[in-house]
Amino acid sequence: MSKKSRINTQEIASRFISSIPNEEKENEVEEKKIEIKTEKKEVKKTRPFIKDGGYSQRAYYITDEQYRELKILAVENDTDTSSLVREALDQFLNNK
Repeated sequence: MSKKSRINTQEIASRFISSIPNEEKENEVEEKKIEIKTEKKEVKKTRPFIKDGGYSQRAYYITDEQYRELKILAVENDTDTSSLVREALDQFLNNK
Protein backbone atom coordinates (compact mmCIF):
# COMPACT_ATOMS: atom_id res chain seq x y z
CA MET A 1 0.00 0.00 0.00
CA SER A 2 1.29 3.33 -0.92
CA LYS A 3 0.56 6.23 1.30
CA LYS A 4 -0.67 9.44 -0.14
CA SER A 5 1.37 12.47 0.81
CA ARG A 6 -0.50 15.17 2.64
CA ILE A 7 1.63 17.77 0.95
CA ASN A 8 0.28 19.02 -2.32
CA THR A 9 3.52 19.41 -4.32
CA GLN A 10 1.72 20.90 -7.30
CA GLU A 11 0.31 23.74 -5.20
CA ILE A 12 3.62 24.37 -3.45
CA ALA A 13 5.49 24.49 -6.77
CA SER A 14 2.91 26.88 -8.22
CA ARG A 15 3.14 29.22 -5.21
CA PHE A 16 6.94 29.08 -5.29
CA ILE A 17 7.11 30.00 -8.97
CA SER A 18 4.61 32.81 -8.62
CA SER A 19 6.64 34.30 -5.75
CA ILE A 20 9.72 34.75 -7.97
CA PRO A 21 9.79 38.34 -9.30
CA ASN A 22 9.43 38.66 -13.03
CA GLU A 23 12.54 40.46 -14.30
CA GLU A 24 10.75 41.70 -17.39
CA LYS A 25 8.14 43.49 -15.28
CA GLU A 26 10.76 45.02 -12.99
CA ASN A 27 12.76 46.46 -15.88
CA GLU A 28 9.70 47.69 -17.75
CA VAL A 29 9.57 51.46 -18.20
CA GLU A 30 6.28 53.19 -18.51
CA GLU A 31 6.20 55.32 -21.63
CA LYS A 32 4.48 58.67 -21.44
CA LYS A 33 3.91 60.96 -24.36
CA ILE A 34 4.55 64.58 -23.53
CA GLU A 35 3.54 67.29 -25.95
CA ILE A 36 5.72 70.37 -25.90
CA LYS A 37 4.38 73.46 -27.56
CA THR A 38 6.99 75.64 -29.23
CA GLU A 39 6.83 78.75 -31.32
CA LYS A 40 8.89 78.92 -34.48
CA LYS A 41 10.26 82.32 -35.27
CA GLU A 42 11.83 83.31 -38.55
CA VAL A 43 15.57 83.79 -38.23
CA LYS A 44 17.46 85.84 -40.76
CA LYS A 45 20.62 84.23 -42.14
CA THR A 46 22.62 87.44 -42.17
CA ARG A 47 22.58 89.98 -39.42
CA PRO A 48 23.86 93.29 -40.71
CA PHE A 49 25.06 95.62 -38.01
CA ILE A 50 24.80 99.25 -39.08
CA LYS A 51 27.45 101.47 -37.50
CA ASP A 52 28.04 105.21 -37.77
CA GLY A 53 28.91 106.06 -41.34
CA GLY A 54 26.50 103.55 -42.88
CA TYR A 55 28.72 100.50 -42.61
CA SER A 56 27.20 97.04 -42.28
CA GLN A 57 28.93 94.00 -40.85
CA ARG A 58 29.53 91.09 -43.25
CA ALA A 59 31.56 87.91 -43.02
CA TYR A 60 34.07 86.79 -45.63
CA TYR A 61 36.49 83.91 -45.50
CA ILE A 62 40.22 84.58 -45.63
CA THR A 63 43.20 82.38 -44.82
CA ASP A 64 44.93 82.51 -41.45
CA GLU A 65 47.99 83.99 -43.15
CA GLN A 66 45.91 86.76 -44.78
CA TYR A 67 44.35 87.56 -41.41
CA ARG A 68 47.74 87.69 -39.69
CA GLU A 69 49.18 90.00 -42.36
CA LEU A 70 46.07 92.20 -42.22
CA LYS A 71 46.40 92.58 -38.43
CA ILE A 72 50.10 93.48 -38.71
CA LEU A 73 49.37 96.04 -41.45
CA ALA A 74 46.58 97.57 -39.34
CA VAL A 75 48.92 98.05 -36.38
CA GLU A 76 51.67 99.49 -38.57
CA ASN A 77 49.23 102.00 -40.10
CA ASP A 78 47.47 102.78 -36.81
CA THR A 79 44.06 101.78 -38.20
CA ASP A 80 41.64 98.88 -37.98
CA THR A 81 41.32 95.85 -40.25
CA SER A 82 37.90 96.92 -41.53
CA SER A 83 39.32 100.18 -42.89
CA LEU A 84 42.09 98.29 -44.69
CA VAL A 85 39.64 95.84 -46.23
CA ARG A 86 37.34 98.68 -47.39
CA GLU A 87 40.28 100.53 -48.92
CA ALA A 88 41.56 97.41 -50.72
CA LEU A 89 38.08 96.56 -51.98
CA ASP A 90 37.54 100.12 -53.24
CA GLN A 91 40.86 100.00 -55.12
CA PHE A 92 39.96 96.64 -56.64
CA LEU A 93 36.48 97.75 -57.73
CA ASN A 94 37.76 101.09 -59.15
CA ASN A 95 40.43 99.36 -61.25
CA LYS A 96 38.01 96.85 -62.66
